[in-house]
Amino acid sequence: MHASLGTLSLSEMSDVLAAMPESACWDAPHTLGAWAAEHARANGLAPADALDVCLEQQDSLFRMACVHGAVWSALSHYYRHTPDATSFWRYAAEAVRVARFESQSAMLAHLAHGVGHGAVLGVMARAMPSFSACTPFTSVDVTDEMHAEAAAVCDAAPTRQLAHLCAGGAAAHRPDTPAASVTPCFHAQACT
Repeated sequence: MHASLGTLSLSEMSDVLAAMPESACWDAPHTLGAWAAEHARANGLAPADALDVCLEQQDSLFRMACVHGAVWSALSHYYRHTPDATSFWRYAAEAVRVARFESQSAMLAHLAHGVGHGAVLGVMARAMPSFSACTPFTSVDVTDEMHAEAAAVCDAAPTRQLAHLCAGGAAAHRPDTPAASVTPCFHAQACT
């Protein structure tokens, strides 16, 4: 049984995710992961509680996109209020309970990639008070300074491999990458 996320339980959200057709635009699971993490935070639950819903999904691409969204939402919120790279990585390990994935290299890679998204989005959130983890990438002008700060956060990772994977997630927000031109097709009203 899942913990409740206010009006929608995690298991109900899991049902919503499972019912989405594979043809749904790629960003729907990212946005749903971000929405789940925002709701978990608002209800005093750990980001890992939202992450667990993502991990239950059968389609691996859908599952990992949801994981990215949940991780970036939790970490961007944290960095917005605590802009310190060392504590950011410590929080990342604790918030998503990374230790349970130590023997799963693909999962660790996806988590670290999501951490990179969270680094950029956290920097954006500090620079723009109205920014949300669910804001479409195309509506935000990410400056070189913002990217440099996010790169420094990634460089503070405990290993070079994690730093590299984190940098890949952060680079997705550069204006010259394909992901930067995508507007999410689904927006949860609860994202903050």
